[in-house]
Formats: sequence, structure tokens, C-alpha cells
Amino acid sequence: MSKLFSAVALIAMASVLACGGNGGGGGFGSAQRMTVEEYAAACEALGARFNDLGSFDEDFSTGFDAIEDAIDEIKKWNPPGELQEYHGVRVRAMETALDALQGSGLLDLMQDLEKAAEEEDETKVLELLGDMADLEDRMSQFEDDMAEFEDEIERTQDGLSPETRRILENADCL
Repeated sequence: MSKLFSAVALIAMASVLACGGNGGGGGFGSAQRMTVEEYAAACEALGARFNDLGSFDEDFSTGFDAIEDAIDEIKKWNPPGELQEYHGVRVRAMETALDALQGSGLLDLMQDLEKAAEEEDETKVLELLGDMADLEDRMSQFEDDMAEFEDEIERTQDGLSPETRRILENADCL
């Protein structure tokens, strides 16, 4: 099951590191272009918001909903010119990852697993863990897609100026 959970962790990490959300305050709509510093601050605030959210172990569906909300928020941001490509690639990667995991039935499976565990239905838990193992086998295409996005993200990061990289690194956005 490690591949499956690493995929979920990747989505959470991508959301946190994607930069572009500020927890709903002050917002930068599409009409106002952000500065690099504003973008970094927004990224940092989004990371803090996810750290406050806790882990997926406590409530998987809430974590998934928070990621969907973060992606919707991030898409509304207007990063500075230098960060346009970087931001776009990260948003596409997050959307692709979330779509793949939602389409896989993972969310439903995790909710069923939570319910079976709460009801202490060991037979159902074991059945669902078997289903999860089957799902893990289907995740290889997802992992290949994410590897391509990681390469593209790295390429866009390498194209940033040293000063921009420093600002984003200081905000834990890279």
C-alpha cells in the first residue's frame, strides 16, 4: 500500500508547495498581478493552513476536500510573469493528480475503510484492504504521469532567477 499512500502524500505536498493560496484573506484576483514576495507569502500561508489541517489519518475525506479547495483557490491567483509557467505546471500537476485519485475510487474506498474501522468490522476492513492492494497495482500510470510533471516542475524551477528562487525557498515554496 506504500505506493498508494505516497500518491496521496504527493497530492498533499503538491498542494502545500504549489504556492498561490493565502487561506482566503485579502486575495489577489486575476486583475492584480502578484509580486514574487506576495506569491511566496501566499505559498507560506497555504502551507501553514495545511499543517493546521492535520493528517489524512484522522479524516481522509476532509483532507481531500481541503485539497480541492486549495486547487480552486490557487487557480485564481495571478503570479508574476517570471512565475507564470512554474505556477501553471504545478496547478496542472495538482489537477491531474486529484482527478486520477478521484477517478480511481480511492476516496470512496478510504471512506468505506474509515466506516468499517469505526464499526469494528474486521471482515470488511480486510476486504477493503484487499481492494486497496488491487488499486495500488493500477496506480503505476499515475506515478508515471507524476514523474513527468516533476521533471517539468524542476525545469521551470531551474529557469527562475536566483533572487526569485531564494525568496521562494525562504518561504518553503520550492
